[in-house]
Amino acid sequence: MKKYKFIFLLLIVAFTGSCDNELDLKPESILTYNGFWDTEEAARAAHVGLYASFRGYHFTLWGLGEVRSDIWGGPTVESPSSLDLINQNISSTNVPYANWANFYVLIHRINDFLYNIENVGFIEETEKQHMIGQVYGMRAYVYYTMLKTWGGVPITTEPLLNVNPGELARKRASKEEVMSLIKSDIENSLTAFGENNSFWNGKKTYWSKAATLTLKGDTYIWSGNLLGGGTTDFTEAKIALQEVQDMGFSLVEDYDALWGEENENNQEFIFKFDYTQDQAGNFYSGQFTGRSTEINALYDKDGNSMADFITNGGNRYGPTSEILNELEDPLDDRGNATFITLFDADGNYVTSVLNKFLGSTEAW
Repeated sequence: MKKYKFIFLLLIVAFTGSCDNELDLKPESILTYNGFWDTEEAARAAHVGLYASFRGYHFTLWGLGEVRSDIWGGPTVESPSSLDLINQNISSTNVPYANWANFYVLIHRINDFLYNIENVGFIEETEKQHMIGQVYGMRAYVYYTMLKTWGGVPITTEPLLNVNPGELARKRASKEEVMSLIKSDIENSLTAFGENNSFWNGKKTYWSKAATLTLKGDTYIWSGNLLGGGTTDFTEAKIALQEVQDMGFSLVEDYDALWGEENENNQEFIFKFDYTQDQAGNFYSGQFTGRSTEINALYDKDGNSMADFITNGGNRYGPTSEILNELEDPLDDRGNATFITLFDADGNYVTSVLNKFLGSTEAW
């Protein structure tokens, strides 16, 4: 008991002492600016950290995108999630993602990287430029996601070197201003990549020139349709996407061959998040499968029992009947590769579980 009292007293002294001075918002750690960015090794560590941070937004990126489409909203075994997003019940008083979905945390880390890496010497300058190309592409993607979600948003392209409360607040930029930044970042990314079409460490889990060109195609189509860019923007999009195709990317013939660990480097994938064992898990099995006590008692559309189906997740998102009907087209092979439709013993439809993104199980 004495030990805990002593700690509590120290905390009281610490907090009461601070009341004698003005609130000091200066970051306590000066590691980032005094020593950390002096070496190539540190820059590489920061680079890896960016991807760990980026991957942490996987569920948010999905929620701001696909979940707002007409794919989801069908029956689920458990209580459904994200109904406000699915039903487009979004307003100034009902905000599914507050604080700009915390994207500015990621943007600060990106800005910090771009600001500091310029002064770091690399043994191979081409590798430094490849990193810069990756990060400019990532920032363009984040701002593009925010633009499509909220329209105009605050713009910041510099790291927070000094925390001044009077300078933190920024007004929302216009949609056109945000798009201008996105297009500028795309061009900065392509300039940094130059003629280097390679994947960092040979992996598509890192941003690449192909990813930036694909983003450019999508961005210019969007701005051409919604921001008055018209034919000029459409032409830029076509040129960018043609360049991606010329790099050797193409649709796979068998849709089912897109998924599974053995297919992770197929010619259709350009950029992906990696969920390596003991490193990170994805959200699909936890939201789109179900608990074994519920799923194992059901049957697939061919009457096969799901008793041996291995699952350890939840069932909170179900595809709509409209989507399932579309996938019943015999000429569309996406249906069986995407969903397993499940029925009870009387033949009544219950729900569907994903048949992709599930990875594999390892024995302990």
